Amino acid sequence: SCSYVLTSAGGTVYEVMYLCKPMLLRKANNTQAVTYDNLIRDNLALVDNIRNREYIEDRIARRLYSNKVRGLVDGNGAGHIVEEIIHVVG
Repeated sequence: SCSYVLTSAGGTVYEVMYLCKPMLLRKANNTQAVTYDNLIRDNLALVDNIRNREYIEDRIARRLYSNKVRGLVDGNGAGHIVEEIIHVVG
C-alpha cells in the first residue's frame, strides 16, 4: 500500500516492478550498475535525490511511473527459469 519504493538496484527492483510501484533508485555497489543504468536510462525509475523525492510525492508523477513498469514483470520469474531448464535438458 506504499506510494513509492526506495531501493537499491538489485533483484528487489523486479519485485517492485511486479507490484507496479514507482521507484527511487540507489546503486549500492558495482554489481548493480547495469540494472541501475538501464532503469534510469529507460526512465523506469528515478535517481534517489531530494528533487526526485519531492517530485514523486505528486500523485500524477507516481501514476506515470507506475504505468511505465506495468506489465514488464509477470511475477513468474522462477517458473520461466524452470521451463527453460526443462526445455534445454529435455
